[in-house]
Amino acid sequence: MSTHKSSNVSAIIVFVILGGIFYFYKNIPTKVVITPIDKSSLAPPGIPIKKESTTKVPATMVIYTDNGFTPKTIVIKKGSKLTFVNKTTNKMWIASDPHPTNSGYIGKTRVSHCPDTSGTAFDQCNIGNSYTFTFNKIGTWGYHNYMVDQDKGVITVTE
Repeated sequence: MSTHKSSNVSAIIVFVILGGIFYFYKNIPTKVVITPIDKSSLAPPGIPIKKESTTKVPATMVIYTDNGFTPKTIVIKKGSKLTFVNKTTNKMWIASDPHPTNSGYIGKTRVSHCPDTSGTAFDQCNIGNSYTFTFNKIGTWGYHNYMVDQDKGVITVTE
């Protein structure tokens, strides 16, 4: 009988120890959260912190799919970068309307502005899987895929 009581006590002790270990590990955080701090609180009193002088403009994306461009119309601010990404098996060459001159944005024909070494023509000037352009002219600009010219979209650039 004493052996039976001894094994029961041992079993209870093991059970309590395992339960404690389980409880301990269950309550350990598994996720670390990093909270950004306000840099102005790091400066000693009386010493100003230099702030960035440039305005960051978020990049925007247009996806070229088998159904055309998504979104087909977009409104962005002057200075915004717009990236076109090809998600089809079609060839993609982004260009401003009208087709085939691609002269709507810069006022010069494709023949005179390609290759666009200055980055001002809104014309990819070649086939590629992605194209990024910075819009610095306010207005509404039609565009198309030069390789599949019925696929069109419209970009409105505001102040």
